[in-house]
Amino acid sequence: IIGDDSILKELYNSGVKNAFVCIGALLNISLRDKIYNKLLDIGFNIPVLIHKDAIVSPYANIAFGTCVMPGAIVNPGAFIEENCIVNTGAVIEHDCKIQRNTHISPKACIAGGVSIGHDTHVGMASCIIQALHIGNNVIIGAGAVVIDNIVDNVTAVGVPSKIIKRR
Repeated sequence: IIGDDSILKELYNSGVKNAFVCIGALLNISLRDKIYNKLLDIGFNIPVLIHKDAIVSPYANIAFGTCVMPGAIVNPGAFIEENCIVNTGAVIEHDCKIQRNTHISPKACIAGGVSIGHDTHVGMASCIIQALHIGNNVIIGAGAVVIDNIVDNVTAVGVPSKIIKRR
């Protein structure tokens, strides 16, 4: 550790041109987005990071600032916007759209044709069945099985998932 985000501009001016957000999405997913936007404003290049043990179709589209962890699978036609996390062992099936600053947790399984809004957290080992829409600023609890569309600004948990909180 060489410092906090107050030294980012100094690092950039000293010749460091690449950066990456290494903050997860545990309690406040907006913190990831804040740091990401600060890096962009300074001028950093924020690459796509794909672990060598991830499987990503050449027909998938992954935007800059996104990290695909070991054992994750991203299938053809998937589109993952910027600053997302596809965590260890997660599966994103064909033709899914994952909007910016969204975290797909370890072992989550997203069936084909699902769309997930921005600033959303899909919990560990949760499953979302095909062709559903998950809104913006949503938390899907660990182990949830989502069988219906989920509106914006809610937390949904359980099998089958139920909305337990509105924000």
